Amino acid sequence: MTGRIPWTRYSGEDVESVLATFISLEERNAIKIRPSRGDGGIDLIVYLDAETVDIYQIKKFAENLKNSQKAQIENSWQELSATTAVLHVIINSWHLVMPLDPTNENLRWAKELVEPSGTKFIWDGLSRVDGWASKYPEVIDYYFSNGKEEVSEYAAKLLSMANLPDCSDPVILENRLRDLCSNLDKLDPYYAYSVHVLSEYDKRDDFCTRAPGVVMSQILVTPGAGRIAIDVIEKTPIASMLHP
Repeated sequence: MTGRIPWTRYSGEDVESVLATFISLEERNAIKIRPSRGDGGIDLIVYLDAETVDIYQIKKFAENLKNSQKAQIENSWQELSATTAVLHVIINSWHLVMPLDPTNENLRWAKELVEPSGTKFIWDGLSRVDGWASKYPEVIDYYFSNGKEEVSEYAAKLLSMANLPDCSDPVILENRLRDLCSNLDKLDPYYAYSVHVLSEYDKRDDFCTRAPGVVMSQILVTPGAGRIAIDVIEKTPIASMLHP
């Protein structure tokens, strides 16, 4: 997808998923909080040390803020104040993330809401979001174009390759699989793909615990009795939470 993203055209769920994915790619140590009720004013949290955190609160708002939307933001901040007391952490900064740049009035209102507590307030608006979209076009294509379908097509090719009659040569098979993995790495914003050639004497049948971040392994048996192991690896520690 090229040009500026028409954020108002897409569902709030997709917009929030895209923004969470951007942040996880920017902040590789980000943790997604999964509370029992609500989000406690936290979508993503980044620990700067054992006691200090940066908090990201994501909103789908892409047009001038209405009073009801401001009320939602105020409620998120109030929930966060209660949540951090339970977590026993100090908030270094609170990032309000949405595809909307603030007006001067918006910024003054938000700072007056947050900064009396001693927390730094950062509005990550449309300019920041569009910058992330340019940096990670695969995320935009995955949600708003045909990227998800392309990932599915390449993954299907990857898992069916061993059954092709012209792939009995292990070297040819490995090269083709590596090409497919390379394309998948570029298309999939959540997972990377690795290929391992196994000796016919290597009897292992489970690769999932061999490397950090491996969430799935598939072993393909080739017509020539060789085997190829394909690992699916999280690109970020919370990829499986964002997109299982």
